[in-house]
Amino acid sequence: MKRIFMDLEMNTIDKAFKEIRQFCTQEVIEFGAVCLDDNLEETAEFQCYVKPEYNSGITPHITHLTSIRSCQVEDAESFEDALSRFLEWCGSDYEIYSWSDSDLSQIQKEMGIKMCSATNAVTQMFGSWKDLQKMYDELVFCERRISLKTALSNAGLEFKGRAHGALTDARAAADLFREMKTGTTLRKLRRTLESGREPLGVCLGDLLKGKFVFA
Repeated sequence: MKRIFMDLEMNTIDKAFKEIRQFCTQEVIEFGAVCLDDNLEETAEFQCYVKPEYNSGITPHITHLTSIRSCQVEDAESFEDALSRFLEWCGSDYEIYSWSDSDLSQIQKEMGIKMCSATNAVTQMFGSWKDLQKMYDELVFCERRISLKTALSNAGLEFKGRAHGALTDARAAADLFREMKTGTTLRKLRRTLESGREPLGVCLGDLLKGKFVFA
C-alpha cells in the first residue's frame, strides 16, 4: 500500500466575502505531496498551485510565510481541478497522512463553499486520512501540540528546506513517519517516558541532556 504525505498552503479570504468567511476564512493556494512505497522509499511527488477565488491576490503576510506570490497563482488551476488531479495521482490503494487534521478540515470546508462534488475518489480519500500529529503525540505521550519542525528535532532529524512550502512540509512529514517506524531515537524516548508515563513537554535535546521540565 502506498503512503501519501500531503500538505496545503492557504491564502486569506478577503473580508469583503462576509458570508463565505462565516464558514471558511482561508482557501488553498498550493498542494504538495510525496509518496512512499512499502519500503518507505520516496517514489513520486506532486505539487501544484491553485488560483484563489475569494481574493484578488496573495496577501503580504502569506507571501512572507510561504514565498508564494500573486503572479504564481493568477493563471493556476481551480481548487476543484487541482483536487481532482491530486486524487488521480494518489491512485486507488493508499493511506494519506498530514500533520494534524487541519488540512482535512480545510478540504471539507472548501469543497462546501465551492460546491465541489463528493466523488468516490473524494470519499476514499476522507476514509484513508491519518493524523500524523496524533500518531506522534501517542507515541511519545506528548500532551502539547507542537510544530512539525519541533517534532523532527525531537526525532533527531533536520528540517530540510524552507518551512511552509507544501512539498517541503510534506516531505518533512514523510521523514518523521519513517523515523517513527524504523528509527531508534523516538523509540528510546518512548521507553524512557513509559517507565513513568510522563507527558513530553520539552525538546528531546533537553531531555537527553537531563535539562527538562515535564508539562
